[in-house]
Amino acid sequence: MKSEWSPKDKAIATRAIGRAKEAAEASLIEQFHNYKVRQVDDLWKLEQLLNLWRRDIKDSFYFKYESLESNLISWIQKGWLALDDISGLSEPRFERIRSRIKKK
Repeated sequence: MKSEWSPKDKAIATRAIGRAKEAAEASLIEQFHNYKVRQVDDLWKLEQLLNLWRRDIKDSFYFKYESLESNLISWIQKGWLALDDISGLSEPRFERIRSRIKKK
């Protein structure tokens, strides 16, 4: 089902994308600061983790409008966004997203 994005929905989504990206990057920095390096092998593990984190964040923020609802759901589930961040979306779109969020 193709669902067009109104200018208002696009503006709200654009702001939400920025918030989600900032939250993802802050989370990454926090994880980095909490990582304990006690020996050289820990450095190599950290390097691998950094590469995984980079790909995850980079891949998470490459989107098209056709997949943006799924991205918004994913970012909410990861804690990078809250429903309040997208509450101004059109009611059908907001309800579609809200209903697909897995309850924790």
